Amino acid sequence: MSSRTERARDLPRSVFVHEILDPSGRSLTWLEEQGVRVVRGEETWAASHLDEDALIERGRGHVALMGASTNPITRRVIEELPDLAFISKYGIGVDSIDMAAAEEHGVLVTNTPVPENIEAVAEYTVAAMLALRKQLLFYTTERMREGGWRTPDAWGDFVWRKTVGYVGFGRIARAVARRLQGWDTTTLVYDPYIEVQEPGVRQTSLEELLAESDVITLHAVASTANRHLIDEAALSLVKPSAVIVNSARGSLMDLDAVHRAMLGGRLAGVALDAYEHEPPEIDHPLFLLPNVLATPHASAWVRETFQRISDCGAENLAAALRGDVPDNAVNPQVLG
Repeated sequence: MSSRTERARDLPRSVFVHEILDPSGRSLTWLEEQGVRVVRGEETWAASHLDEDALIERGRGHVALMGASTNPITRRVIEELPDLAFISKYGIGVDSIDMAAAEEHGVLVTNTPVPENIEAVAEYTVAAMLALRKQLLFYTTERMREGGWRTPDAWGDFVWRKTVGYVGFGRIARAVARRLQGWDTTTLVYDPYIEVQEPGVRQTSLEELLAESDVITLHAVASTANRHLIDEAALSLVKPSAVIVNSARGSLMDLDAVHRAMLGGRLAGVALDAYEHEPPEIDHPLFLLPNVLATPHASAWVRETFQRISDCGAENLAAALRGDVPDNAVNPQVLG
């Protein structure tokens, strides 16, 4: 066992919850019933936006931090909180945590890859595809109130029998592909980290996927290597009739390049639910275009999903504090 997790046995069992997502509050009450001192952030159901200094100040004296992605847990945070031994992350992605620093200092990180989260994002992704392909951003009730009707300037299109390209083929992407099985889609996958074995799925290069896909859906994790994976060069390969859905991580897309592609008629539409900086600068010119669907990181904004994420985060932390290896440990090697 690492020095920090071992030392935590002799410290008060205390967690600072820097983001509260639990719609009922039961997960934090349950933790308190397990003998854990729970210190709640001042804001609930809202991003608290603590900077490094504030997170360090509020986190002092706690062996654990628990929250989502709004407040990055940086190397400095980890190093200036010597009692910190556990980070219970709400959600799947851990790119808001300096994992190298966590491993170096023996801090155990857990996440919450609950089925409710995966399925909620998969449903959103399919809904966004349809909204873009069916011109639902154009054909609205408001347009009809103003006397508008259908027009040859805005034809709908199919997802049925089209080529769908998945950039990253983890659990959420597979859940999307499963939903489209009955739609006779051609499935292309770019994922350099796995070998895809599913029948009917063709694994290919990113360049081939971009050139052939009618719908491109992003499901890669965020990393330094794939920041702005969808940039000017990538967009130059895309069909002008194609649409892109990003329900993964905002850093995967260069929004300036996307804006130029849209203005130049080189991309038919884009749906965004994740942003490199959240909330994004809403005055970015991309958000003024009519064929852009922008939502506030709401793909998993389902009460049942957030309840299960909160329960899972609490369960992970309770297991870690007992000295067990949680099922959802991201870096169990720090425990030796």
